[in-house]
Amino acid sequence: MDSWRRFIQRFREISGRLICTGGHVYLILLLTYEKGLTGRYYLKNKLGMGEATIRNILDRLKKLGVIEALRGGHRLTNSGREIVEDIQNRLAIMDLDTEIKPGRYTVVFIIRGVGDKVKSGVEERDNVIKYGGTGAVVLIYRGGRIIFPDSGLDAEKWYPGFKKKLLEKMELQDGDVILITGGENRFDALLSGVNTSLDLLMKR
Repeated sequence: MDSWRRFIQRFREISGRLICTGGHVYLILLLTYEKGLTGRYYLKNKLGMGEATIRNILDRLKKLGVIEALRGGHRLTNSGREIVEDIQNRLAIMDLDTEIKPGRYTVVFIIRGVGDKVKSGVEERDNVIKYGGTGAVVLIYRGGRIIFPDSGLDAEKWYPGFKKKLLEKMELQDGDVILITGGENRFDALLSGVNTSLDLLMKR
C-alpha cells in the first residue's frame, strides 16, 4: 500500500479546495483501469458526481502523472496501473446476493490481511456511516471460520450459507476482513465501503 499512501498524500497536497475522498479518486482510477479509456461523461454517470468535480480530479491526476489525456478520453499511465493493481492485490469488491442487508443496496468487500487491525468492528461501521452508507456488517475469516470480531462467534449461526456463497466467489485467507456495506443506492454502499477499506489498509 506504500504506492497508494505516497500517491494520495501528493494528491491531497495539490487538491486545494477540491472536495472529494480517497474513495472517489480510487474509483476513477479503477473505472479507467477496467475500461481502458474513459471520458468525463462516463465517469459522471457511473459515480454520480458533478462534471466539474470529475474534470478537476482528472486535471490533478494528469499533473501527478497517473492519467493521460488522449483523443478519445483518458487512460492510466504505467504508474497509474501500478497503483490500482497494488490495491487490487489487497481489496476485492463484489456484488453478492446475501441475506445480510445493512441497507437497501449492499456491496461486499474482502480486505486482505487486516484482521488484526479490527477490534470490535464498531469503528469500521461508524466510518461507513461517516462516508454516506447506511450501515455495515464486519466479519473476519480466521481458522476456516467467518467470525464476528468482537465476540469470536461463528457468523454461520446467524447467516447460514453466507460462507459457502462467498467461497464460491473467491478464496479467503486467514486474517481477511469481510465488510458488507449498505446504502440508499449502490453508489453510496460502494463509496462508503471503498473509503472504509482504504482507511483499514492504510492503518499502521
